Amino acid sequence: MTVSKQSMTKMNTEAIHKSVSSFVCRGVFKDNDLFLREPAHRMFAFFGTREEMYRQGIIARIRQDISEAAADKLLALFQEKSAVGADFRVVYPSKRADGSACMMQVDGYAGEAVDGGRNYDLLGVDISDLIEAQQEAELLNRENRALTEDSPVGLGVYHIRGNHFDLVYTNAEYYRVHHGSRAFWDKFKGQDAMNRIVPEDRELIYKEWRRISDGAADRVFDAKYRVLGEDEQLHWVELKARLTDAVDGERVCYACYLNIDAEKAAEAEAAAASKNLLNTLAKLPAAAALYDMDAETGAIKARSFTDGFCQMRQATQEQAWKLYGENAFGGVHPDDSKRLQDFYQQHFKDHVGGHINYRVLLPDGTSKWISANFKMMNVGQKAYMYVDDTDIDEMMRHEERLEQQYADAQHNLESMADTYVVSMIANLTDNKMELVRNTKDVIPGDHSDKYDDLYEELLTHLPRALDRQHFREIFNREALLKTFAAGETSVQTDFYYTNQQQVNYWGRCSGRMLRRPGSGDVILFVLVSDVTGGRILETLMSEVLVREYDFIGCIDLKTNGLQILSTNAQSARIEELHGGNNYNQLLEAYIQAHMFGEDARRCSEFMNLNNVVEALEFKESCFGTFQVQEGGETRNKRVDFHYLDREAGLLAVIRTDYTEVQQQQLEQEEKLRTALSMAEQASVAKTQFLSRMSHEIRTPMNAIIGLDTIALQEPGLSKTMEDHLAKIGISARFLLSLINDILDMSRIESGRMLLKNEEFDFHRFLDSINTILNAQCQDKGLTYECVLKGYIDERYVGDDLKLQQVLINILGNAVKFTPKGGKVQLLIEQVGRNGDNAKLCFAIRDTGEGIEENFLPHIFEAFTQENNGMTSVYGGSGLGLAISKNLVRLMDGNIDVHSVKGMGSTFMVTVKLGLPTQSLQRLQSETIALSALKTLIVDDDVIDCQHAEIVLKQAGIAAEWIDSGAGAVKLVIERHALHDDFRLILVDWKMPDMDGLETVRLIRKIVGPEVTILILTAYDWSEIEQQARTAGVDNFMRKPVFVSSVIQAYDDARLQRHHVTKHQDYDFRGKKALLVEDNKINSEIAKRLLELKGFEVALAGNGVDAIEKFTKSKVGEFAVILMDIRMPFMDGLEATRTIRTIRKADATRIPIVAMSANAFEEDVQKSLASGMNAHLSKPLDAELMFSTLEKLIFNRKE
Repeated sequence: MTVSKQSMTKMNTEAIHKSVSSFVCRGVFKDNDLFLREPAHRMFAFFGTREEMYRQGIIARIRQDISEAAADKLLALFQEKSAVGADFRVVYPSKRADGSACMMQVDGYAGEAVDGGRNYDLLGVDISDLIEAQQEAELLNRENRALTEDSPVGLGVYHIRGNHFDLVYTNAEYYRVHHGSRAFWDKFKGQDAMNRIVPEDRELIYKEWRRISDGAADRVFDAKYRVLGEDEQLHWVELKARLTDAVDGERVCYACYLNIDAEKAAEAEAAAASKNLLNTLAKLPAAAALYDMDAETGAIKARSFTDGFCQMRQATQEQAWKLYGENAFGGVHPDDSKRLQDFYQQHFKDHVGGHINYRVLLPDGTSKWISANFKMMNVGQKAYMYVDDTDIDEMMRHEERLEQQYADAQHNLESMADTYVVSMIANLTDNKMELVRNTKDVIPGDHSDKYDDLYEELLTHLPRALDRQHFREIFNREALLKTFAAGETSVQTDFYYTNQQQVNYWGRCSGRMLRRPGSGDVILFVLVSDVTGGRILETLMSEVLVREYDFIGCIDLKTNGLQILSTNAQSARIEELHGGNNYNQLLEAYIQAHMFGEDARRCSEFMNLNNVVEALEFKESCFGTFQVQEGGETRNKRVDFHYLDREAGLLAVIRTDYTEVQQQQLEQEEKLRTALSMAEQASVAKTQFLSRMSHEIRTPMNAIIGLDTIALQEPGLSKTMEDHLAKIGISARFLLSLINDILDMSRIESGRMLLKNEEFDFHRFLDSINTILNAQCQDKGLTYECVLKGYIDERYVGDDLKLQQVLINILGNAVKFTPKGGKVQLLIEQVGRNGDNAKLCFAIRDTGEGIEENFLPHIFEAFTQENNGMTSVYGGSGLGLAISKNLVRLMDGNIDVHSVKGMGSTFMVTVKLGLPTQSLQRLQSETIALSALKTLIVDDDVIDCQHAEIVLKQAGIAAEWIDSGAGAVKLVIERHALHDDFRLILVDWKMPDMDGLETVRLIRKIVGPEVTILILTAYDWSEIEQQARTAGVDNFMRKPVFVSSVIQAYDDARLQRHHVTKHQDYDFRGKKALLVEDNKINSEIAKRLLELKGFEVALAGNGVDAIEKFTKSKVGEFAVILMDIRMPFMDGLEATRTIRTIRKADATRIPIVAMSANAFEEDVQKSLASGMNAHLSKPLDAELMFSTLEKLIFNRKE
């Protein structure tokens, strides 16, 4: 290999320009010597001092230090050039001022002649290092040449200038590859050598050469060509070449050559074998095809079909080639195409056979099921897939019917599971339980997963022998399989059973057996219902009167007779106390025998018939209570009278013993007191349980969301992978929202939900809601509108996050249940103002499905959703509105809803918010002088115009509005003529007749660049941003109008006009964080996220480790500590308290941020109380984490 002349020239030039051993000065040739004048400091490296330089000329120094011959030769050159006034370049040996030898190159540029001589401008360079480098390069060339000569690959080096190729080097293998001697190929130069290449291959080489010569980024090309060797035979050669960048107009091309005759011979042999295989396959009687796959693109193409293949698809050969020729999946059913393609591609890669079922489309639009059995085969180096198809359409249709039956049975069982005592699905063939649900603890929680074991377990809960016998005869697994084999699919029996708490029930066990599609296993679906009420009712109807009452009788007021209709044998029977049926006699005898004292007197008075008739004169019934002595014990009795027939004079008399009832009431009161105590303990346990569950669920969720966030930032992701990762993130956050809903509901129920009371920017609050809803509505094809009615304050005091949660929940429901083409509107009005408080009303209206009237009273109940089939379509936990209702209640507000089925719904949310002091004054002091900002509002919506005018005037901004683009242009022309231009013009984007962009274009021509023009819109303006700025728009602003948003957009426009940029990304380079986390996965995720923003990260596995690392660190080494809460040895709270007490300069001021799956409000308060500066809940929100760290580390404010 050689170093080119161009490279050496370049080295020369660079050495001269960069050398510190050089000088530029004036000189004069006179008295047969060259003397230097006007020296630069670099000259003293050669001449020592100024005096030495002036005293002695260059030739004298050479004569003195080098040799007479060198001096004479140089003198002759100087005399020749000086005489004719010519420039010169001379290289000569010399010595430096320190005595060391050197080689000097001096360029002289002739000037005017002087007395006896001539002036020269001189450039002198010490080129000793350059000459040494040239010598080393020559040595390197000799060594490289020795290496390349022995290379097993043919090598060639070309020097290229323009279209001229100069082959400057070849090794011995180059000639062997081209099947000729060096002498033979040396006869052919340039185009003559190329002419021995087959023309079509030569054209390919030229085409590839033109590609890299025209600036291709890789500068590399490959080619395979046939060349006519010295033996006059064609030989295959593979060429790989690389082209270097040009130096002084010349390029170098390095080429490698390999002989591939053997490879091409093998390919030809394989092609012949492949052709033979295709011919053979086409004659087979089977429905078969042969496919191959492009290794680079993965495309699978058909190479041959049999007639049977075409007949099975009801296609001709021509139709089959059209469908399957270039794409093996062209005629496959769309639902199966991707699955089949992935399956074939994987088996091509693994080179293994297999089996798969799929559907093909027939010419009449129907589909057919086909079973494909395939195997892989090699023909030469080529892999083929041989596929033999079988028509399984009838079998699969039968399977689909079975699948539908099976799915219906499973759906019915699962949908009714909660209404039954037990619901089960069992695989009788495999003796396995697949589903067990029991609402009354009939089956233990740790039951076996085998049907036989569970069957035996159920038998132990049947206390009656006859029930156990019947259950064995029917539900024994062998008996069930025999029943199914006999064609029977349904079984049933009733039994009396005892659950795990020793509570008895009557049960009815119903079973249905189906064969599972695919496997053919026999599946038993079982429902056990509680029929206790029904079974007992029969007995009750016959015994209730006796068991419930002492007696029931009928009194005939006309005869004073008593007829006993029913009696309780265990109670005293009053008719036995005295013969006959005279009511008065029987009553007197009973009182004497069983009653004493006050009870006897009261009973005699109350049950006197005259008193009874009098008491019933104006009411339907009357009763009295007394104590009697029966069977040696005191019993409590109640006697009721009411008319059976007032006109006939028939009275009903009923006596009831309520002794046990009264005793049960007393016992129940005691149980309630006990239950209250237990409930209070359970509430504490529930809180602890939810806290633990929140932590355990959020920890893996943090890993999922964190890894998803990191993966999305990886470069080179495919569109499909980005889509998959995005869906993972969406699903994970949806799951997190469900978890948060449940936790929120728990906190509300337990009274632990606390609201913040902080000042917030209402414009930012509303803008974040509008941003979310605009995107949702745009995706679904809905119109979204946010309207402010009347004056709305810039800032309020309250819990903006909880209020946002309420509104987004209701607005999200509106979007969810409104079909494409519909409209969702948010109308906001301040309906009251009292001192330091204001009352705001948010009306959310939609044109969606509407709500059934009978469901409206239940809409805010937890876990309830309207039962109209929409649950399965839209999903959800049924907690959103319940949480919203309770949050609004905590805000001293209320929610009302009005809805008409099929026309839409309106939710009215009214809340009370506080009013801050001096918000507007603070805004004014931080921005421009508002009174000077004369503003024109252009919008076809009069309500929007009026609102904007009210808001701006309230802030002291002079504002006018007009409702059309044409009117705005006319008004601007008039004001411009009076030299009274508006300083700010707000223009709505979408207006009829003349839209916002056309209006801006015309106004900008009138007022020039000095007036600020903003586009005002509720839509995403990205699609028109470039067009709008071309028309003259300075900035964009989202509706509705607030003073702060106007000022912000105005300031941004001025900053952009003066090319001032704002901070847009987080940059923590140079900062070091201590990350304390015991979970390795979460630690790696958080570390990666921090490093992506420039952090250097140190890790600690627990609180003790964190204290040690912080104590040993230098003061200020760590910018922040990120601390997990639950860790072994020492938790994060204790570690924080300890760090804050360490006697170290930065111990009290270093920001410490909790980073924990403990997400309750009380957890946040514990973190802050321990000395932490902030609390981040897992799963981590990367944006929130970085914004929090930026505020803490750089003391930045929003």
